[in-house]
Amino acid sequence: MNELEVFYREYARMLEKEVDKFKILVNKLINVNYLTAYKEEDKSDYYFICNYFDCFQSYFLLSGRELNHYPNQRTFVLESSFTQRLLLNKKTSFILLLLRLLYNQKMQDISLDNQIMVTVGDIQLKFEQLVIEPNDRIKLGELSEALRLLKRYNIINYKGSDFGNDDFVITVYPTIQFAVGINDMNAIVEKINTYNGKEEEEYEEISED
Repeated sequence: MNELEVFYREYARMLEKEVDKFKILVNKLINVNYLTAYKEEDKSDYYFICNYFDCFQSYFLLSGRELNHYPNQRTFVLESSFTQRLLLNKKTSFILLLLRLLYNQKMQDISLDNQIMVTVGDIQLKFEQLVIEPNDRIKLGELSEALRLLKRYNIINYKGSDFGNDDFVITVYPTIQFAVGINDMNAIVEKINTYNGKEEEEYEEISED
């Protein structure tokens, strides 16, 4: 059975309200690329996609994209060779890699079902340890810009906007594993070190339709 037949078969079994939800979630996935059940607001969306995965998958395959499901991480990732890449500046790239490093470290101490929480203080301390300028900190404007962008793509989440408070808590979702496809912590540190001393330019990339 080809993808078109699969799509029509699965689409036909949806109720009218489910068709509406399907359309909403198609656009949501195109806009953010990552969707995880660890985000409370997206949990029902995650399970809806699970129930109609063949329909979503066939739809995206017909449009030149691929929707991949990672059950262990309770995450969907929309990927495409035609997708544009969102190029990040140096500080945002640093922050993304620092979050990936902190995520890996905290994953060693908790079970898979637990949320990974870090603080602004954790990020600043790790930044101070790894950048070449001693006692340097990420400027508040650069930090807030980076965190807002990463939240938009469902890589992190937080409540409020007190980014100047070292105790400000940030939830890091498993989607960061796909935004930064490096598992080895030494390799992450090595990549961070390659950025040290470089002129300001574009660094890391996130999928963007």
